[in-house]
Amino acid sequence: MLRRLYIDWPAMQKLTLEKEGTAHVKELTKLLKDMPDKYDMQIKLKNLLRIEQTYDLNAVVMAQGKFMNSQFDTAMSVRDYVAVANANYESGHYDKSMLWYRMALEHAEPNAEAHTELLGDAFKDTHAKLAKVYLLYSLSNSYKQLSAAQLNASVDELMSKANEADLKHYTTLLLSEDLNQMLERVNQRKSAPSAHYLGCRGQFATPPKLSCCYNATTSAFLILAPLKMEQISLDPYMVLYHNVISPAESLEMQELSIGAMSNGLSTVNLNNLTSPPDIVARIKWLRTESDFSQRINQRITDMTGFDVKEFPALQVANFGIGNYFMPHFDYMDGDRVHQGEIDELGDRMGSLVFYAGNVTLGGSIVFPELQLAVTAARGSALFWYNLFDDGSKDPRTLHSVCPVVRGTRWTLTKWIHAAPQMFIKPCSKKSV
Repeated sequence: MLRRLYIDWPAMQKLTLEKEGTAHVKELTKLLKDMPDKYDMQIKLKNLLRIEQTYDLNAVVMAQGKFMNSQFDTAMSVRDYVAVANANYESGHYDKSMLWYRMALEHAEPNAEAHTELLGDAFKDTHAKLAKVYLLYSLSNSYKQLSAAQLNASVDELMSKANEADLKHYTTLLLSEDLNQMLERVNQRKSAPSAHYLGCRGQFATPPKLSCCYNATTSAFLILAPLKMEQISLDPYMVLYHNVISPAESLEMQELSIGAMSNGLSTVNLNNLTSPPDIVARIKWLRTESDFSQRINQRITDMTGFDVKEFPALQVANFGIGNYFMPHFDYMDGDRVHQGEIDELGDRMGSLVFYAGNVTLGGSIVFPELQLAVTAARGSALFWYNLFDDGSKDPRTLHSVCPVVRGTRWTLTKWIHAAPQMFIKPCSKKSV
């Protein structure tokens, strides 16, 4: 849809200008101001490539609307195939772009003549691009010592010696190769997946089942209204609370955030970057005290037993399709958390994440070191400790968020700092 709004809609406006219908031009122009731009297009294509890579998909199954065990009703167009192929090519994923170009050339565009007149030739340069990515893919396998620039220079030299007829003949031969054989050849060159990928794909071993209970002991209030609590891990300690944020509160949280959200980036250190950081979500800090924040912070105290009055702010995050978060720590580490942010409050000893969105595919939180993936339902909240009992950092709490595929992942996060808890959870010797 975004590709059609960014590329096809301006073409329709141009057609309207050239023919009758000037009465509609002003309305089209107004709409164009709110249409996606080139940057939006690049971000969404990058998100789509991330879904393809993370979940080990390929052009064939994606073109058929298949995702693992799910079937989507929406079909992609030939122009969509070409757009994804071009994005994979520009990202250096020649194996994936090769398959997408093939899918485009093997499918006819409905009403091709009318679409070509209005939107331009969908297959312009596609034969040449397929030939180029196939050569790049083959040479990168045979001449691994060559850099990307050297590979491109070598292929460009070969391509300059071929005319259009030669390229079409070459691509015809490529298209005649059995598709399953091509897929098998591509699969043979795949590198071993990271633990993050394995977790997102549901390929971790089934964890041992612990216990579920009603927590009625953390605070006096819970004696009257105990909370459903499921143990996820004992070391490090991790629990999942169920039905702790209502649909009405989720909507209230969204209303407090929408219109004032900013891009959440993959790093806070923007110096010396060779490429723009990834946009992982849209975020909003709820710093102004309200009935909502007071209610949620009191609930956090009831759930955990910890004092959060010294830092009552809450962070709202909205993960759209393809949004994710790379493996990271919540305690102070590298360039994600500045020392100045925790000097007075101490390090982030615990994390609590409320799930307020409806995600039906993707969006799981993965703990690679623990070989653990948690898929939380709307209304639940996940809590875990980031530090050992003596206050030192626990590297096993490395975690990531899988790309969202269907639905919208709304979360409300609270980081519990160590200093205000010094008399609630005293520092003790680390257990061995």
